[in-house]
Amino acid sequence: AIKVGGSGGYNLDSANPFGAAPAKPDEGANGPLEEILISKNWKIRNSAYKKLTQEFKMAEDEKSSVFSKYTGFFKKMLIDTNPAAQAEATEAIKIFVDRAQIAKKCVDDVLPHLVKKAFASNKATTKANTEEIFSLYFELGCGEQATTQLLAGMKSPNFKVTLTALNITIKAMKEFGPKHVQYSKLTKTMPSMFNHKKGEVRELVHQLACEVFGFIGPMFHEQIKNFK
Repeated sequence: AIKVGGSGGYNLDSANPFGAAPAKPDEGANGPLEEILISKNWKIRNSAYKKLTQEFKMAEDEKSSVFSKYTGFFKKMLIDTNPAAQAEATEAIKIFVDRAQIAKKCVDDVLPHLVKKAFASNKATTKANTEEIFSLYFELGCGEQATTQLLAGMKSPNFKVTLTALNITIKAMKEFGPKHVQYSKLTKTMPSMFNHKKGEVRELVHQLACEVFGFIGPMFHEQIKNFK
């Protein structure tokens, strides 16, 4: 050590004469994943979400214990207030839903929080992942839960959420049809949405109505009489 200030001085370590360096924004990102997933530093959380994505990708099969180990973190991940971190969170959960055997059991841990926070995101990655997660859940046979959450999004006071919900529903109708998308619930909501103050919303409701009619034909006539 180097002595500073004569006999009354203090010692500095010769390897670091100015003391400890300031903490870096991502310092601590190599800690236990369970800890860094809930870090207060968004850069550390961002790194944790990337690591979780890799763990899900590297799991040897759909029954791997890694899938059940982190489900308790999904809610906080999806409502992350940092847009970049939230995008990484949706990437991790997309891989989970695609690969994990237990994905169906976690539908209520995922979809409501996507609607609540991710639907209004301006990030292209978050939007794409959100759409893919809903599509995967429709494929898994969770049409009832998915339709319910999409309807909740359509009724949101935030028109960005409403637009996202409508776009995903239209795509789902095209890909999966009325066997998966519960059109009977949709037709109860659509009439009032034709009077929405936003023109973009009214246009998408019209598109959705056309998709529903294309599948069920004459059965739709009793519903369209309520449309304005």
